[in-house]
Amino acid sequence: MKRLLYIDHDFHNKTKSSQFLEELLKSAYEVEVCNFDPYDKDPESAFECLKNKEFDILVLFQVTPDLERLKKNVSFKHAVFFPMYDASGGLDDDFWEQYRSFNIINFSRSLHERLLGLGLSSYYIQYFPKPAESLKYGNPDHVFFWQRLTDLNIDLVERLLRKIRVERIHVHKVLDPYQTFSEPSLAIAGKIKYSVWFDTREEMLRVMESCALYIAPRLYEGIGMSFLEAMAMGRCVIAPDSPTMNEYIVHGKNGLLYNYHKPKPIKARRIEKIQRNAYEYMKEGYARWTRDKYKILDWLEAPLRQDDWRRIKKQKKYQNIKIYLLFGFLPLLVLREKAYKRYYDLFGFLRILKSRKKETEMIFYLLGIIPVWKSKLA
Repeated sequence: MKRLLYIDHDFHNKTKSSQFLEELLKSAYEVEVCNFDPYDKDPESAFECLKNKEFDILVLFQVTPDLERLKKNVSFKHAVFFPMYDASGGLDDDFWEQYRSFNIINFSRSLHERLLGLGLSSYYIQYFPKPAESLKYGNPDHVFFWQRLTDLNIDLVERLLRKIRVERIHVHKVLDPYQTFSEPSLAIAGKIKYSVWFDTREEMLRVMESCALYIAPRLYEGIGMSFLEAMAMGRCVIAPDSPTMNEYIVHGKNGLLYNYHKPKPIKARRIEKIQRNAYEYMKEGYARWTRDKYKILDWLEAPLRQDDWRRIKKQKKYQNIKIYLLFGFLPLLVLREKAYKRYYDLFGFLRILKSRKKETEMIFYLLGIIPVWKSKLA
């Protein structure tokens, strides 16, 4: 049996969010697992125990260690990288040059199309967790919120829920490293019940199931296990309008999306219908994932793709086009979106503004070329 080195984020030992991939790899390879903690003072020291070992395949899941140092310790024939949109989606083009000899497997369509545009060997597959055996709607006045980030906090949740009747908010108080918790206002403090780490995953799922509404905990996701599991239970997920949430959720149909940078109170109508749609959508998606997941094993040792990015560019130049009409028929403003750029065209042809995401900033260009304003992203 061929040997595979699987390097994963150490945090996943607790969350078990990458267990599905590890099990898939073990079905076809002899797998050696190496846990990588990027917050360690010397994270690459974890590779010293691998010195002089030989593998057929190297797999990096989310983590981006120093490749040169890694290659000094380990030899391998094929290299594969599973990037996460939230961790590397905002990095500039120069970052991706070091992965030109890798097959890259994306769980985000936005990142996949961007990397194809850079001429990288990228594959795309959408993950779906196993849905609940049956749909239980839960209490429509109860909300589950897991605070993981400083900026996506209870103050934002309170603003989003202002027009929704809420009796109880369950706050799961387990933050990502270097994030801080925000205390609630006096107006809603009496409605909040807290939890930290549950003894079992099933205990957490039971609490989620008792709430009809679920607040997605991050601004961007790599896969989005937390909100996907909520959808698979038929929860009505309220999430930022960004990847990967907006690659699964259609606003008002199987979930609710909002603009994080300009949040407004959510108008939640027909919650039970949204829950039912989410549950049915996840059932269909899981059947597709169960059938297609073995493609990953084929991609691990596949020759690097060369020409697909040119074809994708021709087929789909823009991810989204929005047209704002004057008098119901005259195109006043046309917004054309790519993964990290948005173009604002007056009357559809006069470029008045362009915005571009770069790392943690959004830069706006007057007439498409003159930088006039920078906005910090969360």
